[in-house]
Amino acid sequence: MIQKKTAALLVLLASSWCLAQTAQDAKSEALSEELVVTATRDERARHEVPAGISVIGEEEIRNNGIVGADTVLEGVPGVFFRRREAADSFMDVTIRGLTGNHGNDTFLALLDGIPFVSAHEEVLLGEIPFGAVSRVEVVRGPVSALYGRGALSGAVNYITREPDAEQRFNFDISADHLGYSRPHFSANIPLAADTNTLLVDGYYEHHDGWREATGRETTNILLKDAWVISPSTRLLLYFNAYRNEQEAGGQIPLDADGRPLPTLGGRRGFVGYQPNHYDRDSIMATARLQHQFNDQTHLQVTVNRRDMQDNNDLNFFDPFGFDPDNDTLRVNGFANDRATETTFIEPQLTWRNSRHRVILGANYEHITLDETNWWTGQNGFNQETFEYHFYEININYRTGEIVNRDNPLWVTRNETYRGDSTNRFVSLFFQHEVQLHDRLELIWGARYDRFKRRAAITSDVDFDGTLDINPAIEDDEQNLAPKVALSYALQPKTRLYLSYGEGFNANFAAVWQWDPSLYQRGNTVKPSRVRSYELGLKSAAAAFSYELALYHMTQTNRLVFLPNPQGFGPSVAANADEFRSQGLEFSTRLRLTAGIHAYADLSLIDAEWRRYEAANRDLAGKRPTGVPEHQLSVGLHGRLGSNWAADLWFERFDDYAVTLDNRVIGGGYQLLNARLGYQAASGRFKGVSLVGRNLLDETYDDLFGATNPQSAQPGLPARVFLTLDFAF
Repeated sequence: MIQKKTAALLVLLASSWCLAQTAQDAKSEALSEELVVTATRDERARHEVPAGISVIGEEEIRNNGIVGADTVLEGVPGVFFRRREAADSFMDVTIRGLTGNHGNDTFLALLDGIPFVSAHEEVLLGEIPFGAVSRVEVVRGPVSALYGRGALSGAVNYITREPDAEQRFNFDISADHLGYSRPHFSANIPLAADTNTLLVDGYYEHHDGWREATGRETTNILLKDAWVISPSTRLLLYFNAYRNEQEAGGQIPLDADGRPLPTLGGRRGFVGYQPNHYDRDSIMATARLQHQFNDQTHLQVTVNRRDMQDNNDLNFFDPFGFDPDNDTLRVNGFANDRATETTFIEPQLTWRNSRHRVILGANYEHITLDETNWWTGQNGFNQETFEYHFYEININYRTGEIVNRDNPLWVTRNETYRGDSTNRFVSLFFQHEVQLHDRLELIWGARYDRFKRRAAITSDVDFDGTLDINPAIEDDEQNLAPKVALSYALQPKTRLYLSYGEGFNANFAAVWQWDPSLYQRGNTVKPSRVRSYELGLKSAAAAFSYELALYHMTQTNRLVFLPNPQGFGPSVAANADEFRSQGLEFSTRLRLTAGIHAYADLSLIDAEWRRYEAANRDLAGKRPTGVPEHQLSVGLHGRLGSNWAADLWFERFDDYAVTLDNRVIGGGYQLLNARLGYQAASGRFKGVSLVGRNLLDETYDDLFGATNPQSAQPGLPARVFLTLDFAF
């Protein structure tokens, strides 16, 4: 079967190259040639970069009604996400089929090239000051040779607008019929002639939540001050303040076939235990110095500081307590306070001449986390039934009643954990791009990382209700991530490339997974590694531009938790399992007329476990949960006269495995979306945009399970955004 797929992909590769040559002779207006920076850390034409890249520009973000750093990934080839919580702002993201250990820990999020990663090794997407973002670059495939840990399957770089010398004040407001509103203000203010310009961007989001107990309020403000110190020296100063109060909603249980069961309030109802919310406050400050020594040599030094406070009360779905015969589901009541401090320092030196481009850099990242956990529910050993209960909250999902609230073993906010941890990462990296021939280019490089975590955890090891002081746990590891790529110019704007790259993750994972009352973790767990081979073809021809990539990647040393060999006690953290993913990504833009262009994005993903054991079952050869085999997005954009524009696009996501043994398959859906926009020729009123998403109101669910189907999060219903733009 794999050989047939490979043959078909090669045929498509060859036929696309032939189409490109025909399209190069077309005499229509050229599609704009984009410059990208993420894949090479230096500005290059997109068609010259030997990697799968998607770019979402500011106009596309505005036209498609995108308001979040996660939903901007919708429709990107090779990228798939599901809503893990009921709130629509928390996504479980996979790139090229690679699933993670805890949350979104297999790709890297960047803000202007600065890693946005938590102490638990998860990317931070909600904190991105999205109102100030001018473009998003998605690089698919490992990029650890440039960016280090976390970049196993790719990187997403959110690039903010640059202040300039023109004074501008803009205001826009977006709203929908589901209780969402978002006033957004942006100003570009020259403070001193030719030497100092300030960008101010801020927005406030209010969302009632289309489901009960899923509302949120978010404020995000960015200040970006650009100083021209001399003709060769520039200083950028950032300040960002973020505040989010988010209700987390509840789960809908699934039957044995993965179908949602009738619950209180249906798809819009809440089944859970209150309080149930995420609250986060974050402050970020950044200084970036850029100095041009001469025409060939450029230095950039970045210093970033981020402080974050979290206060959470959550319900964790407990599959062991699901009892459909009695209409009962179980959650564990969890509360958590966290304080995180992150310091990031990175100097980078770039040198270039007519044939060579060399990047040398180093970085230092230091993250501290102080954390306290509490649990609520029925807890302890029942001497009458000889059963042990772990903070169980049993809920009748048809009535919402808390069945066991009056149980004698019920406790509220019992403190079980205090954690104090430090992560430190020190890295050196280089990349050399050399023009071997007029048409042939070699890119090679590597990055060396040394990283350490120290965790001092006080927890209830023997479950007697008393916190015990545990010995500090340390793990000190290192990794070398190489990359090499050859790029050949078939035509001036058509390139064929072959690349090899490696990605790695520290495998430190969430700090609570170092709690000795739950897990045994020594210093034998090694970093997880991905090895990736990629063959690609891309063109920026006059009327027909496209990217085509055929990839094969394997992951080893995945982090798993194995049963205690003594038959009881904490699970044991270990390196085990092996994962393989291969497939094709095809993205094209075709200009039909001077005012109309079409696009299509296609992904084929063939992913499976090569070695995997869970619940005493050998799951080798099974598909990973939550990874569809096919994704498709097609659309049209057209100008309707001088002031009007319209978009129509369709997205289809294939079914995916819900359970580890692939017994239950489901979750596929398709969405029809449209936009109508008016742009004023002059005046303070700049335009209006009406965006409809899921216009056919398709009912779909994001399904989750392990050995059995567990819970569903309903997908968003039909949603219509209205946006008004003003300039002053």
